[in-house]
Amino acid sequence: MRAVPFLLASTILVANVAVAMADDRLAEIPWADGWYPEALELRVNWRTRVTNADQARRFGDEAIPMIDRMTIMNPTLNLYGMRTRAGFAAQRPAVVVESVSNYVRLASGMVRAGVLPGETLRKDAVALRDILKDAEKMQGADAPRIAEVRAEIEKLVPAS
Repeated sequence: MRAVPFLLASTILVANVAVAMADDRLAEIPWADGWYPEALELRVNWRTRVTNADQARRFGDEAIPMIDRMTIMNPTLNLYGMRTRAGFAAQRPAVVVESVSNYVRLASGMVRAGVLPGETLRKDAVALRDILKDAEKMQGADAPRIAEVRAEIEKLVPAS
């Protein structure tokens, strides 16, 4: 059973290395190109998955403005999730907390519009609370702001 997760992890690692090697070419795709969002997502994704502690912070910092560009074009829950991951990699608790806040606001709007089941938001709320707990442990974390975002979550999805 353990061979399958190792094989999958190895395959993903090789794919991320290949994308990282193609990063300069992907960066040449212009903003107006139909493939720009996908190329930018690939560029962000490998940066937020670097495991070398010395490089993770630098690549996380590089990923944040890339994600912000994509968010301007088309905000999605996935982008806010990626932005949260980049905030952790870059050791920037404010980015983590504001990404969670934006995720909650977007998800609640999607539930009200009927494009996201309420059950999905309830399940996500568990993970979002855990993310805020992890953010609290980061150097420079803003405890009052974290409490505000936690209250946003509680207002929408009361803890059981």
